[in-house]
Amino acid sequence: MRLRTRLGLGFAAVAALPLLALTVPARRALSSAVEEALSARLDGAARAAELALGSAARQAERAASELSHGEPLITLAQARANGDADPAQTAELAAALMSGRGIDVLELLDARGQVLSSGHLPGRVGDDDPQGLAIARAGAATLGQVEVKRGSGIATTLALLAGAQVGSGPSRVFVLAGKQLDPPFAQRLAALTGAEAQIASAGIPTARSSPPLSGPHLRERVVSLPPGKAAGTLTLRLSAEGLYAAEGRLWRSVAWLALLALGLAALLGWGFAARVTQPVDALAQGAQALARGERSHRVQARASGEVGELVRTFNAMAQDLQTTTERAAVAERIAAWQEVARRLAHEIKNPLTPIRMSMETLQQALAQGRADFAEIFAESSHAILEEVDRLKRIIDEFSRFARLPRPVLETLNLDELVDQVLALYAGSALQLTRASGQVPPVRADRDQLTQVLVNLLQNADQAMPSGGPCTVTTRLLQSGEVALEVSDAGPGVPKAERAQIFEPYVTTKPGGSGLGLAIAARILAEHGGRIEVDDAPGGGARFRVVLPQG
Repeated sequence: MRLRTRLGLGFAAVAALPLLALTVPARRALSSAVEEALSARLDGAARAAELALGSAARQAERAASELSHGEPLITLAQARANGDADPAQTAELAAALMSGRGIDVLELLDARGQVLSSGHLPGRVGDDDPQGLAIARAGAATLGQVEVKRGSGIATTLALLAGAQVGSGPSRVFVLAGKQLDPPFAQRLAALTGAEAQIASAGIPTARSSPPLSGPHLRERVVSLPPGKAAGTLTLRLSAEGLYAAEGRLWRSVAWLALLALGLAALLGWGFAARVTQPVDALAQGAQALARGERSHRVQARASGEVGELVRTFNAMAQDLQTTTERAAVAERIAAWQEVARRLAHEIKNPLTPIRMSMETLQQALAQGRADFAEIFAESSHAILEEVDRLKRIIDEFSRFARLPRPVLETLNLDELVDQVLALYAGSALQLTRASGQVPPVRADRDQLTQVLVNLLQNADQAMPSGGPCTVTTRLLQSGEVALEVSDAGPGVPKAERAQIFEPYVTTKPGGSGLGLAIAARILAEHGGRIEVDDAPGGGARFRVVLPQG
């Protein structure tokens, strides 16, 4: 990973650490705030419900008190005392008195607890209601059970009931007024508190607001109804889905903001790192350029401090390296040409000896006036001409080696090139075998690569004067390079001579110039390739030409 990337990630990490450190306590605080908000809403709902229940109780007490002081019930009590009360009129009185008083329970009872009139359930006239009588005698509002008509039947429901007494003696009348805690009342509580309301008696639901709440995030508060003749509870339920959804939206917003902050931090870090690491990158590229042989490369990055000193030192080192390399190259070229000149002089000197001896023989024969001078002249002149031809071949080979042009690279199909060259040797003594690995194209100079292959085939032909098997193979090496191999069944190349066989004027063949393989090695070096020699699998020599893919 590059230094610039590491620095950018480091800036992002530094920006992320405070966010991560604050995430857990912030989440706990937010969850606590959500729970506190739910608790506060439940507390408010409970207080609102208690106020509504208290209001209903006071309404029942007020209605009972007003009715007990009203003319209709005072008249009824007097009529009962005089014995002239009309039962039919009395039975209809409660229903008439309920109207406009905000109550939905009203019973008129005698001193024995017998129902004289019922506004909420007219059918109860004549029934005994000892519980109602006890509540009416007590006066204050309390919780009790009443029977009401619902649908096609009679149901028992809770109600807040209050009582009052009219008159005295056996003819007195007791008033029982109240408010039913029925589904409509539960619905009003739900609208008032914003919570689901459920009223239960002895744990059995008697009224519920609709629709009921559902979901995983429900919170509830149980409110005890005013004590009385029946035990009752009011359960308020709130759904926390909205708060948790808001919390989720808030966290998503925080996450996006955190990602944005991290992205900005990484971007700023990358930009800062780019300024810091630009000289370092330039130095790395400069080192790579020097490694590729670009001795004139210099680092142009602006830098100060230690990095600036490093840039200046690097450029000075590159200048010294270029100077040293140029001097070494000059010295190497001089030494190489000195070696070539020495070997060339040796090769030229060899033919001169027989030429000189032949000329001396001719001079002696001429001075002695020998009778066989013509025969001696013919032999000597033939030897001289052979050595002159040999000198000419040496000079021609050296000229080719010295004037070898730079390669003109093109994309070549190596298999096609090999097949074209092998077609030229169809009538030779070589028993050619072709093996192809379907290699990829290479970038090479067609003429120079043809010269290399022809040279290797000539070496194989000369290694087997009477003919023999020769295998030409193309293959793709594991390194990704393309190889061309020429294997023969000749005597091979001794291991001790393999290191010098590609140098000029080194040969293992009588009469060889020693420049053929040197020319091949130079061609392949200028192609970015190489030539190697080892033992063939069945004996003999195997020359391998290695080239990079095109």
